[in-house]
Amino acid sequence: MSVPLISTVTRRRATAVSFGGALGLALLAGCGAPAPQTSAVPAVKGPVTLELWDRNDPLYVKFFESWLPTFQSKQPLVKVNFVPTGLSNDDKFITGMASGTPPDVVLMNGRRPRTHFEAGRVMALDAFIKASKLDVADFFQGVYKHLSVGGKQFAISQYVNANHVYYNRDHFRRAGVPFPKDDWTHEDFLEAARRLTRGPLPVREVWGVSMGWGVTSRDVSLLWGECVQMTDPKNPDVFTFNTPQNVKAFQWVHDLPWKYRLGSVTNADHGGVPRADAFFATGAIAMLLEGTQQLATWMDRAQVDWDVAPLPKGPCGRGLHAAIDAYFIPAGVKAPEASWTLIAAYTDKEANRMRGAIAFLPPARKSQWEAWARSIPGHDLRSGIPTDAAQPNPDQVWDPEAWKVLNPIWQALFVRNELSVADALKQAHEAVFKALGPSAVR
Repeated sequence: MSVPLISTVTRRRATAVSFGGALGLALLAGCGAPAPQTSAVPAVKGPVTLELWDRNDPLYVKFFESWLPTFQSKQPLVKVNFVPTGLSNDDKFITGMASGTPPDVVLMNGRRPRTHFEAGRVMALDAFIKASKLDVADFFQGVYKHLSVGGKQFAISQYVNANHVYYNRDHFRRAGVPFPKDDWTHEDFLEAARRLTRGPLPVREVWGVSMGWGVTSRDVSLLWGECVQMTDPKNPDVFTFNTPQNVKAFQWVHDLPWKYRLGSVTNADHGGVPRADAFFATGAIAMLLEGTQQLATWMDRAQVDWDVAPLPKGPCGRGLHAAIDAYFIPAGVKAPEASWTLIAAYTDKEANRMRGAIAFLPPARKSQWEAWARSIPGHDLRSGIPTDAAQPNPDQVWDPEAWKVLNPIWQALFVRNELSVADALKQAHEAVFKALGPSAVR
């Protein structure tokens, strides 16, 4: 058996880690993992070195070390320099492009891949997708389709960060509240939050519910479930804030923390402890509406008896959410076919399965979600399996200039309670009108 060589490589002033060998494959075999699937992507002709910018957390690096030998067994002429930039690599990427030394494959989240594609910094992938017969239908379509503009695909999903309701079983038992069922509704959710909330303001002993507020990624599930339509369904670049339907829906969500005082808004509401710790460690929150992006960390510090429930159903459904993290090929790379070979293998079914098993990131492929959900025993993650209807949160889709002027309004509405819902939506309409022009609002 050859042992991975881990070395520090200086390239374009970036620290890169290069791996080789079959140790990761042996580790998986020792755990009873299935044999890697055969790739439909042909072997690269000629030696090539690719620089991959990716996540930097330790579990993710462990996944990469385990995955790479499988890739190299099929592509022995490809060397991969793994650069753990994390997701905050935007400025560094622009600098690399300007200097003519772009990395070969890049991970970014949010709207950044689309912004760079529109600026001519990212290649369209359609020819590669067609030639390699990529199983496009296996990706969650609500996310996959947001990685295209004008019919051109510019990135491939890495994972899907779906929203769930995490709940404290002990608090439910103490309050005599039945555990959430698959068919629970927004009314059930509100009633549970009422009965679970305990203690006086301002710092309650137990808050019924907590989430990130501000039309970003958590409360947006409830907003969508209440029939919010912030953009035109046929054109996400046209904003539709100022409607009676939106006022009613925003009001329902805003009432949770401010009218009924059932939801914590800032860390100060639970003694300065971050809300994930307030749920998993101290038990100061009974229900937490959150994603799965830090599930491994949360599990490690959990001190409470917790489980997972699906999002409650509102008048317009569950409001399924799935964040965008995706790989793209920068324009001007020297070996784009090799870059695609890496992306195709790095996002195939086996890579998604391994990424979920080792780094706990939920798969971007529908076929792998059941296995991922079962990999964390004692918790019903299957209840939160998304569908093709899951869509990215607004700040990952909207024009950055729109988000710049809208975010202060959401903060004033949800975090500081300085505006009425009607006034906030009116201001949102006017702010986008001024920032992007009359064609951007309706």
